[in-house]
Amino acid sequence: MPSETEISLATVDPTWKIAARVWWSWWWRTTIVSLLLSFFLSVWIGMFMAPGMAQLRANQLFAGIVSAIVGLYFFKDVLDRKFKNIVCASCRLQTTPPPRTARKPTRRIHDLLHGLTHRLQS
Repeated sequence: MPSETEISLATVDPTWKIAARVWWSWWWRTTIVSLLLSFFLSVWIGMFMAPGMAQLRANQLFAGIVSAIVGLYFFKDVLDRKFKNIVCASCRLQTTPPPRTARKPTRRIHDLLHGLTHRLQS
C-alpha cells in the first residue's frame, strides 16, 4: 500500500477539463441506457395496464428507478476508468484502530457462571 507521501505526490488538482471529461463519460452512458431501458419498460407496462393516469405514473416511477440504478452502475464504472493519464479512484484512508486487548472475565463473573453451570448439572 502506498504511503501518504506517495499518494499526495501523485494527486492532481481537479480542473474543469478533468471534471467535464469524467462527467461526460458518466452522463452519456447513463442517458442512453436509461432512455432505452425506460422505453422498453414503458412498452411492457403498457401491455399489461389500462391506459390512463395510473400507467403514466407507473412509467414515471419505473423510469426514475431504472435511471437511478443505471446511473449508480455507470458511476462505479467511471471510478474504475482511465482517462488518458488520469485515473479516478476511491481510496480508503488507512486509519489504525486502537489496539484491542482481550480482557479476562472478572472473578465475580467467573464464579457466577461456574455456579450456574453447577446448578444446571445437578
